[in-house]
Formats: sequence, structure tokens, C-alpha cells
Amino acid sequence: FIAADAIRQHLPWLKFTISEFKRNFLIPLWNPYIFSGQPNIANIQTLSFNPFIGLFLLLPLFAAWNIFIIIQIPLAITFTYLFSRSLKVAKIPSLFAGIAFVFSSYFIYWFEIGIVNHTILWTPLILFSIQELFEKQKFIYLILLIMSSTFMILSGHIQTSVFIFILAFIFY
Repeated sequence: FIAADAIRQHLPWLKFTISEFKRNFLIPLWNPYIFSGQPNIANIQTLSFNPFIGLFLLLPLFAAWNIFIIIQIPLAITFTYLFSRSLKVAKIPSLFAGIAFVFSSYFIYWFEIGIVNHTILWTPLILFSIQELFEKQKFIYLILLIMSSTFMILSGHIQTSVFIFILAFIFY
């Protein structure tokens, strides 16, 4: 039943947001098509500021949505691999960690929604940035930490973002 959210909520919100971007070159502040109207930009799940919004501006909606959903897998595996390698785990076990993360029950459960997984997939990159910042103390890892944290927030699921920030603080 969880897949109904994508079809009944996320795709219509996204379709309206993208159509306003393309047609009027405006960030849609208000969605007049839901009841008597609803703040569109205040709903972070409309993906108005998602890092992958460019896909939806360049491609047809369903093609972009498919790429948006599928891209979760290589990103999560790559970020988990990087984090595992920063913890001095060997290459094959690090790859296995990425695959295990992608096939975890939480990731699979939220896979077709996209918003939750696009929020959680930044977790290993945030932890990698913290780990590398302490070990190497280079400015680039601070920038990576800021960017990955920002992308996580803009991915659209605030509750997951809060949990990840708590985890990152504990890891710190």
C-alpha cells in the first residue's frame, strides 16, 4: 500500500512543480489544485529543491522518475563503499556493505517512493565526511559534509533527516 503515496501524492505534486518551472519559470509557491489550495513550496516532499530536480526539467516526467528511483542504488552503494573504506575495511567487504545497505529491509520498503531513500542514502557520505575530516583535516571534507547534509535535507523527508543528524552527532 505504500506505493500509492508515490502515485497519489508525490507524482502529482512533482508534475505541478515541474510544469510551473517549465511554463512560467517560477517556483510554485501555491498549489491551487488541492482542495482550496495548499502551500506548495512549504511541502518539502514536492521536491522543489531536490538535487535531482534537473532530471525532471530535462526529461519527460516518467522517464525522469524512473531514473530518480534507479539512481538510488548506485549512489547508496558508492557512498557506503566510501564510508567503509574510510574505516579501513577491505574493498570486497566494503562493496558487500554497500550492497547490504541497498538490500536492507528499510531501503527496499521505501524504494519505490524515492523521497525517503534519497534522504537516507546521504548518510554514509555524511559519516565518510566526518571520518575524513577528523583524519585528514582538509577543507574539502567540510564542504562535502555541508553539501551532503544539505542534499539530505532537500531530498524531502524531514523525519529521516532528523534521525540522520542525531546519528551523525553521535558518530562525531
